Amino acid sequence: MAMIHAHGFVFNVEGHGFVKANAEADLDTGAEAIEAALSEMDEADVKAFAAEMMAWQDAQCEGERPALADTLENIGHKAATVHWHRPGAVHLSISFAQ
Repeated sequence: MAMIHAHGFVFNVEGHGFVKANAEADLDTGAEAIEAALSEMDEADVKAFAAEMMAWQDAQCEGERPALADTLENIGHKAATVHWHRPGAVHLSISFAQ
């Protein structure tokens, strides 16, 4: 797991399958790509995303998950697996930390 920071908010990026694939460095690359994407966003948008993620997590992940989470995970996954011939072997997920 990696902790990333953007506009005063902290998020966790968790990787699934990276240890098994011996590709922890690629997980870091994916987390860095997500952090960069969040940092490039307007602070108000990151604040809104953090609030949406916190509410969704507080509701035990019931209901609609914020769509931006999928977008960010796709950014991270693409960066982490850019040279892989089986990128579907791993997965990244983002959650709100604080």
